[in-house]
Amino acid sequence: VYREHARESLNFFEHNIQVWRQVWRALERSDIALIILDARCPLFHFPHALWRHITADMGRDAVIVLNKCDLVPLEAVSAWVRHFEGMLGG
Repeated sequence: VYREHARESLNFFEHNIQVWRQVWRALERSDIALIILDARCPLFHFPHALWRHITADMGRDAVIVLNKCDLVPLEAVSAWVRHFEGMLGG
């Protein structure tokens, strides 16, 4: 990982190969993946590389779930839904 990315550009979990091994094992056994995003700031939590790995590399379906929608205005939730539909194809 460190050969491809600067250490400071990685989050805590990206440093730990054991975390990724567990994610890969779970994905290998799954028919579909759920990516749960905090509706207060979903772009911060959206893992683009993981989405590409699941949908393009593995050829699996993935569903985005917006969590904590009760904490943001309904208009904001609707705007995020439109954004992700446009970005990823609805």
